[in-house]
Amino acid sequence: MASATLTHDSPADTVCTPTHDTATVWWRRGHSYAFAVVIALEIAATWAVVRVVELLAGWAAGWESIPIAAMIGFLFAQCFLLGLWAALGGLGTVPRWLIAGLVSTLGGLAIASQIVAGQWLEFLYQGPIMALLAGLTAAGFAVVLIPLRRLAGWRVNFDASYHPSTGRRRGQLDMMDFAAMFCAVALPLALGRSLVELMGEDAADIGVIVPIFGALVLTTAAPVAYALLTRRHSWWLVLGGCVAWLAIVCIVQSALTDYFPDLDIFDGRGSAWFIDWTVAAFHVGVAAAVGFPLALLRCWGLRLLVAGEQNLK
Repeated sequence: MASATLTHDSPADTVCTPTHDTATVWWRRGHSYAFAVVIALEIAATWAVVRVVELLAGWAAGWESIPIAAMIGFLFAQCFLLGLWAALGGLGTVPRWLIAGLVSTLGGLAIASQIVAGQWLEFLYQGPIMALLAGLTAAGFAVVLIPLRRLAGWRVNFDASYHPSTGRRRGQLDMMDFAAMFCAVALPLALGRSLVELMGEDAADIGVIVPIFGALVLTTAAPVAYALLTRRHSWWLVLGGCVAWLAIVCIVQSALTDYFPDLDIFDGRGSAWFIDWTVAAFHVGVAAAVGFPLALLRCWGLRLLVAGEQNLK
């Protein structure tokens, strides 16, 4: 039986062309069901984090900005994970994006259920807004990451045999790639327009807030995800590298906040070792939300793959 050959000439595993015999159908593989378990856990964690932060904000009078900053980082990082899978995950494009949209909707509704505190008439208003905001944020992350699918050939999956060679070299684009990118960009724009229709003038700041928080999340979430999915060293080295990068990001953002007070979007409360506590809480929330599920799925075999290419002469 012929088998797929994996080479290691890049930071990720390169996928060469597998034969039909190597590609076992997805429902016969145990790790195919790991996503369903993690999705359920993530939605439950989203609900629980909002609930816990509400309780902490009531107890920590004057310091409630710290748990709130951590919660914001956690929630935005959930959208990053959805965007990562929508952009680089397995399955076909349509089912992948539909599943990502369904999960973001359920997560947004879970948040709204906590915000309204049992007032179901208010839920009918807040629920669609939170669902659209979650979808908008996840789609925005996907738009940022999706060029890596074609240009770098990156895929996030459990098995190399799911991604046979297409016969095209990485970095080469055709008309369908541009069409796919235009469709991807159109989705968050359409969701943003829907938010404007629902919220009216209150949606004026969405176009500023989401990109700012998205950029802050990417500075932490992207390196942590890359380190976990391409791990070639011990867990101690990966953990040490992530902690060091997290400290650098927090120091830089805290310094910018000191020089430019208008950038203090978390209403900082105190600092230590040149790091603002609310800034640190935000990025720790991001790192935790990205690190724990990816580390769990890594144990099942999830990794960053490079889709194979044939040697065209």
